[in-house]
Amino acid sequence: MAYFLYSSHFTAMAMASEWSGFGRERKGLRVSSDSVGAQRTSHLLQLPYQFAIPLMALSGLLH
Repeated sequence: MAYFLYSSHFTAMAMASEWSGFGRERKGLRVSSDSVGAQRTSHLLQLPYQFAIPLMALSGLLH
């Protein structure tokens, strides 16, 4: 249960940071296929790796 709560909290924070970044500077959209031009590739997981990897390690430790 704690994993899902923290995961949803970190996902909301990462999404808010991504949206606020669009207001500060112009960025290309994230796409799941091969990026073309200004497009960027999407994260493999919903969260950026700096949040996802420690969260998965903590989940494994708690398990």
